[in-house]
Amino acid sequence: MRLLSRARALEDSGKKVIRMEIGESDFGLPPPIEKSAIEAIRNGHSGYTEAQGLLPLRENICRFYHDSFGVSVDPERIFITTGSSGGLLLLTALLLNNGGDLLLPDPGYPCNANFALALNANPVLVPVDARTGFKLTPDLLQECWSSNSRGLLIGSPANPTGAVYSNQALKELFLFIEANSGFLLVDEVYQGITFDPLDWSTALNVSSEIFIINSFSKLFGMTGWRLGWLVVPEIACSDLLKLSQNFFICAPSIAQHAALAAFNDETQAIVKGQADTLSKRKDFLVQALRDIGFRVDAPPSGAYYVYAKLPENSIRSEEFCCKLLEKEFVSTTPGTDFGENSSQDFVRFSFTQNLSVLKIALERIARFLGNSTEI
Repeated sequence: MRLLSRARALEDSGKKVIRMEIGESDFGLPPPIEKSAIEAIRNGHSGYTEAQGLLPLRENICRFYHDSFGVSVDPERIFITTGSSGGLLLLTALLLNNGGDLLLPDPGYPCNANFALALNANPVLVPVDARTGFKLTPDLLQECWSSNSRGLLIGSPANPTGAVYSNQALKELFLFIEANSGFLLVDEVYQGITFDPLDWSTALNVSSEIFIINSFSKLFGMTGWRLGWLVVPEIACSDLLKLSQNFFICAPSIAQHAALAAFNDETQAIVKGQADTLSKRKDFLVQALRDIGFRVDAPPSGAYYVYAKLPENSIRSEEFCCKLLEKEFVSTTPGTDFGENSSQDFVRFSFTQNLSVLKIALERIARFLGNSTEI
């Protein structure tokens, strides 16, 4: 956030900053969603909805899971939430008690640990690296699991690494968690932004007892609309409804009506084309970073980030990102934002800009590496 604030200040002063730090694509809102939102406003759909969310929207999500993955989901197991963050708050409140441990991969999305801390629970960071594709395995879990462990939260695709878990890998993790009487939360907010057709999946293919977190922010470009959804086991529905009613009353009504258009054929065609564009950007960025000395030993399989190891003898990530921004006006994210595991050696680059902009950014980064006396 400090770098983001500085980048905006430089932009306000007239500098042409290339933004590679933020998780927000440049595609904008798909026109069908925009049209649906405008119609909702004109039709006066601005009041409260039921706490669980609009039934037609939940039914659309059910059809999406059935048509895309062959999974049958009852609409009563789906909760529309105030962004995926609101959904994660509900789940941590439901599942964590004072002093319990929530296991998380390191590196990982930084806010996840704070949800555990807010409930007086303990985030336990489990180091992962390129040797396992930045993914957790049952062996790694075995090393960190204790009598105090309550559950595991992973992302697939993951931020910042772009790691994607296969159904087999998810099954192995779930069986370990189940055998130890824990719960498994899978963050699928980057679902649909994958670069191999085999990675187009959901953890619901493994078990209906897995808690799913998803969002309209990433694939559908609705970041500021604050809309997400959960899919939960049937046994959790009653208590989760009570929490939803008390914490949020309901998710934003206009956002829900807008999202009714997210799963129609026109919008789906648009977002699939965007995924193809992101794949081309990813291929360019991975190779370009390697060409100037970065190591990318586990290229991303999804999301829109490259988690790259700094060149040998480089300054550390926070200093690197700060100086790159000040000298070449390229804004990136230091690995220290994402955990403690060798984080000073890594930088996250987002490829949410078009190729022509990414090429200019890489020219600036190469010049910075070449000109800096400290690198």
